[in-house]
Amino acid sequence: MAKGSIREYIANGMPFITGMTRLSDPLFASLMARGGYDVVIVDNEHFIFTDSHIVNIIRAVHGEGALCTVRVSDKSGPSISRTLDMGADGIYAPNVEEGESAREIIASSFFPPLGKRKLCQYAPAFRYGMGSESPEEINRRTSVTLMIESRKGYENLDEIISSGPIDVIAMGPSDFSGSYGRPGRSKDKDIKEAMDDVYRIARENGIVCECFLSKPEDIEKGLELGDLALYADSDIQILRRAIGKAAEKGGARRTMLALLSSDTAAAELALSLGVDILLFDRVHGSWTARELSSAIALAKLSGAKSAVAIKEGEENLIPRILDMGADSIAIMPFESEEGAKRARSMMLFGPEGERGLCPISPSAGYGFIDSSASSYAERENSEKSLLAFLPDSIDGEVKAPDWLTAMPKAGESFLFGGRDNDSGEEVLYLGYEISLFKDELDAYSALLRAEIDKTRKRRGL
Repeated sequence: MAKGSIREYIANGMPFITGMTRLSDPLFASLMARGGYDVVIVDNEHFIFTDSHIVNIIRAVHGEGALCTVRVSDKSGPSISRTLDMGADGIYAPNVEEGESAREIIASSFFPPLGKRKLCQYAPAFRYGMGSESPEEINRRTSVTLMIESRKGYENLDEIISSGPIDVIAMGPSDFSGSYGRPGRSKDKDIKEAMDDVYRIARENGIVCECFLSKPEDIEKGLELGDLALYADSDIQILRRAIGKAAEKGGARRTMLALLSSDTAAAELALSLGVDILLFDRVHGSWTARELSSAIALAKLSGAKSAVAIKEGEENLIPRILDMGADSIAIMPFESEEGAKRARSMMLFGPEGERGLCPISPSAGYGFIDSSASSYAERENSEKSLLAFLPDSIDGEVKAPDWLTAMPKAGESFLFGGRDNDSGEEVLYLGYEISLFKDELDAYSALLRAEIDKTRKRRGL
């Protein structure tokens, strides 16, 4: 379970690092919590999360000992109570413009006598009736963060601040500048002065402000002002930096990235950064058929290629995966030539193989391809390739056939081509997105922690 609460951080004068998760796979939020983020905020305002996604993310973050709050899309009382029932440690409410709205948010966040939150002790927040925490204890741990994102919110700030207990005030620079008719121009003199004034008024009323860190050195200024909530970045920003740095090493070579997460947003991000081939790992990941089909279609629409990893013994899945439009099959790990031959047979149409022809499959353009069934089958047979991840050591009697492309370690190149790999092109294998994400996260988190320690030491804290 999570340790402490945002209120405890504030009461003890302790800075806490926050960041948003915008990818629905709990893997990313879990790594952020493990990597040094004290509070992970689920951005349910701008990104797509189901209730199940949110509950699973909260569990994952709590499992790493961090706190999890939710940026809600609906600020109504029932929505806020429901979000907290999922186990969230607090509410992060966007675009609060009036005192009445603030009062509704605050009242819905707390059980009586502090508010009007409805009580269900069988909800996830109470560990399905198995927890020992009372409503009073939950009240003490629950935090409220209000975002001021408009000129109207600024003009009504005194009314908002006096509406009840507020733990953190945050700004939304893009929307705030948009309310002045200049979206994205938060550095304009009058807009910046207004934003600074919001924080000045909040601090004067004893409310902690969220310090947006454009670089680690911003921590010193934030802490000097008493801004204990240090917003670093989001999982999408971390992943974008990580994949971007790795892809740059490819140079003129094409690149392949393996994806463990089944969130297609991660795949879309990789494609937007110029990754040429996506390898979807359904051996270690939790890819469903629907998710695979969507991700493969996304790669095809972007002009990229796709591969799907299966384990030996799952060769019967190959025709279905290729019918989805995948360009390659990867065996993970390669253990026997017999398994590889079976996989190859399941990839081929006609007398050479066992793959059945479906002329209305996604790979056949749902029946709209401008070619005969025989020419389609011939093209598929020649273009689909078979890859293999070799174990660290294999029996000396097991030899990978010449037509089977061995996958290298991350950061190494290999030839990626068609059926016989005789016309392959050099491809740089980048490794897994999760590994790249973790390395980037750990490096940045270490910088933030070092800067916090240095600032606190300099101030004698």
